[in-house]
Amino acid sequence: MHKERAPAGKVDVSGGQFALDPVAGYNIQRAASPISWQQPFRGFLLTTLTDVAQALRSPALAETNPFLGWHSIARKLGRDYEATLRLFGYMPFIYEGEKHKRLRATLAKGLAPFSDASAIFDRRVARSLAALESSMNFDLARDFSGTLFFEILCDLMDFPEESRAAIRPLSRLSFALDATLPVRLRDDVQRTVAAAMPALAREVGLSLRSGSRNILHSIGEALPADEPDATSAIAHLATVMFLMGGDAISACVTLPVKHLLTVQASDPQATQQRWATLSDDAIRFAAPVDYLTRVATDDLSIGEFPVRRGDRIIASPLAANHDPAHFGSDAGMIRDRGGGAGMAFGAGAHMCVGARIARNVVQSAYGGLSRLPPIEPAGEADLNPGRVVRSLASLPMRFR
Repeated sequence: MHKERAPAGKVDVSGGQFALDPVAGYNIQRAASPISWQQPFRGFLLTTLTDVAQALRSPALAETNPFLGWHSIARKLGRDYEATLRLFGYMPFIYEGEKHKRLRATLAKGLAPFSDASAIFDRRVARSLAALESSMNFDLARDFSGTLFFEILCDLMDFPEESRAAIRPLSRLSFALDATLPVRLRDDVQRTVAAAMPALAREVGLSLRSGSRNILHSIGEALPADEPDATSAIAHLATVMFLMGGDAISACVTLPVKHLLTVQASDPQATQQRWATLSDDAIRFAAPVDYLTRVATDDLSIGEFPVRRGDRIIASPLAANHDPAHFGSDAGMIRDRGGGAGMAFGAGAHMCVGARIARNVVQSAYGGLSRLPPIEPAGEADLNPGRVVRSLASLPMRFR
């Protein structure tokens, strides 16, 4: 083990240029030094699968709360972020200890009976794709993947089609997870949450009283017995799924499809008719949830370098999933590897509780896309503003 600290980063992974092609930046940094000091984050960046897996599984590294900035700005500027902060209180991944266990157990138990509902997933995929075939041009992000998980969750909650527009904005707020967010965007998040939560709570109440067995009942049954307001808790946990899943699952579709139709366009092993076999590696390739931040609660070592108590660690699942030491020299290509999704869903105590349902939804999406007539890019893609959840706002396509 080196006695000295890790070297300064060769690549600034906080910059706008890096965001345009983060995999290339991570590859450069990994080759220069797998562990580096990133001054903008005031922490150490990990870029290999071995180091990222160790960090995410280590009991000596604790989750950091990315929403402390919201409390600080609310106090300093007199902003009312009450609705947003109440929602953040139901996100299990920002806590340690008993609250984390309680929230995680509730979501895991609530999701479990519906995570393999492939018939429901396939029906929604088929319905959404059928609407695209009536037009020569469409946007794969806006018209399909960007709303897919939201619609599937609404199907699982038995929400009427006509009630969904009022709550759909809750599924497009993943950028709220970014630690450095302009006040203007924080205000937008607060307005969206405050406006949509009453409509969602109303639909949750109606669904719970309907008597039909759905995912909301399953979450309710998994709530702790001392929960003071079950309907509100269920509504907020539903919003956590909308917010965390919508853009992330969309990214697992659009980012790999863009790559398959451009970089791998002439690859016979990646033709559209074979996409149904590529969904796991597409998730591995996209790894849309990045910049997982931990703080050392004790002295330890990661890789060849010492980490001291109080140090900040940034573990990158995206960098880990493109580590050639584990995925080969063609880690930047999408193949039927049979090796799962790598670190895309995290690891250890904070591994994503929605991993199974997300994997199955993405599999249904690629199965549907593989049966479409051939498609090709029809314009430039646009990124959503979020960095923690990296996804495309737009991916124009057309049928060939």
